[in-house]
Amino acid sequence: MAASTENVYFPNGCLARYSLDGTSFTDLGVLLGDSGATYNYDVNEVIFSQGQKKRQYKNQTIAANLTLADLNPTALSALSGGMISKSTTAASAVTTCPDQVISEGFALQTPYELVIETSSSDSTKLKASVEPTLTTTTGVVGTADGNLVEGTDYELVIMSSAFSGYGIVFLSTVNLAQDITIDYSSVTPVATTTLTAGQSTYAPETIALQFYESASGRTMTIYACNVDSGGYNFGFKGVDSDGVEEMALAFTGQLDTTRTSGDQLFSWVIE
Repeated sequence: MAASTENVYFPNGCLARYSLDGTSFTDLGVLLGDSGATYNYDVNEVIFSQGQKKRQYKNQTIAANLTLADLNPTALSALSGGMISKSTTAASAVTTCPDQVISEGFALQTPYELVIETSSSDSTKLKASVEPTLTTTTGVVGTADGNLVEGTDYELVIMSSAFSGYGIVFLSTVNLAQDITIDYSSVTPVATTTLTAGQSTYAPETIALQFYESASGRTMTIYACNVDSGGYNFGFKGVDSDGVEEMALAFTGQLDTTRTSGDQLFSWVIE
């Protein structure tokens, strides 16, 4: 007789989610390696004088682990239970960006990076939050010098490989035999997100943590947990290193005594 394979699970990875209210869960993005949870408890074993044994289980906890590859500041703050604060500072428009020159011999229908510097005396590059506003784009159309017209002579495009996030594409009306000068009128940089932490004592809020594997329909939900010490590793890999920046976090789940006895630590659901 063949043994059952109904509940054999081949490796397939999982999604991880967190919730601040135990109801609405937010995805933590891509993970690396294995994730999981281990149910732990202390054992009080008594041997009576007649030799009988009786066990009592107490101090039930559950240990979970995952490795983040998507280091989302909002998630990092939320997983800390409030110990790490997140703030966002909107940036003001910069109107001092120097002109950019694209030398003759450029190709048509090819994106060129918009290299946007802070000012003529500050070469710090800017990452634009929205499409930059150009005062003029000067070049040659046919044989006449003049301002190029967006939509007719050039297009601004989103360019993921560009630091600024934007590029420019010249259309067939533009003469290739003269430099192009881009005059930036206004550039609004992206907002700045800051994480801060550090105080003498702090009692973190608990979060709910959930693992979900779609192929088998398995869902592990830990009702109330906190991240363990030592997991928040803000690393900077060298250029010769492999992989991506990652953060391996461990959690300890404790009883949520607001729930029904017998269902206060975790649930494991199989669809």
